[in-house]
Amino acid sequence: MDSWRALVDFAENVSRGHDQWRESYIAQREQKRAQIDQMIRYAESSQCRMATLVRHFGDLADGQKPGGICDFCAPRLCAAQRFRTATETEHAALINVVAALRRGGTKSTGKLYSQLCPKREMSRDALEEVLGAMARAGLVQLSDAVFEKDGKQIPYRKASLTRAGYAVDEVTLVEFIMKETALPAAKRKRRKNPLFPRVRSGRRGPKPQPGRGQW
Repeated sequence: MDSWRALVDFAENVSRGHDQWRESYIAQREQKRAQIDQMIRYAESSQCRMATLVRHFGDLADGQKPGGICDFCAPRLCAAQRFRTATETEHAALINVVAALRRGGTKSTGKLYSQLCPKREMSRDALEEVLGAMARAGLVQLSDAVFEKDGKQIPYRKASLTRAGYAVDEVTLVEFIMKETALPAAKRKRRKNPLFPRVRSGRRGPKPQPGRGQW
């Protein structure tokens, strides 16, 4: 069955259009999807929020200057997001990331994960959170990049050590704090409705005694 595009004029008259609408529709859909993905990457990024916005609008010079007041620049002053001290496992991951980047230079976060967690000792999201905490501590720099495959642009993230990161070892004191994940909501207790009292099930009345008739 052929698909045709409907045309609506200013007087809201509907007429049959042409059948060459599919390509433009797919292009618009992909553009909208790319915009949504970009918004998600911004929300999940481990960079200064203000500097990222400034770079997005083309000011590359001022986009290198951190604003100093967002959750990335000042996590301890953040009201909407809670932070906690890193665990021993997360601190060990920090040391492994530093060692891997010292050997291989800049790497994509995906390659870092496959190299450091070949048996999925840590989830990909958990490692990304460690990298974000390292970025807040000034040990790594995370940057977004894009590669092209089959005519599509696929975004990814790169990690590289800063000067402070190269100097880190197992005994270095680092302000290494992690984002606190949301706790599951407590189960709500049912409120008793005075108009409809709850009937308990499982409790039975006294059994009829032999020779005394039925209750």
